[in-house]
Amino acid sequence: MAQNIADLKINESFQNKPLKEFLTVLQEKYGVKVFYKENWIEPFTITKTFNNTPLVQALNNVFYAH
Repeated sequence: MAQNIADLKINESFQNKPLKEFLTVLQEKYGVKVFYKENWIEPFTITKTFNNTPLVQALNNVFYAH
C-alpha cells in the first residue's frame, strides 16, 4: 500500500549540497515526483537536517530560504 504523501517523514542530512541532490533523494528514496529545470535550481545549495520531518514542512524549509 502506498504511503499518503501527507504522512511522509523525511530523515536526511545535507551539508552544503546542491539542491538537486535533495530533490533526487526525495524522488529515489521517498518516491516523491518532482519537476524542475536544471537552471531553476543550479545555483542553490542546501544545509539542513531533517529528523522525522513531515514532507511539506521540509519543502517549506528548503524553498522558503530560496
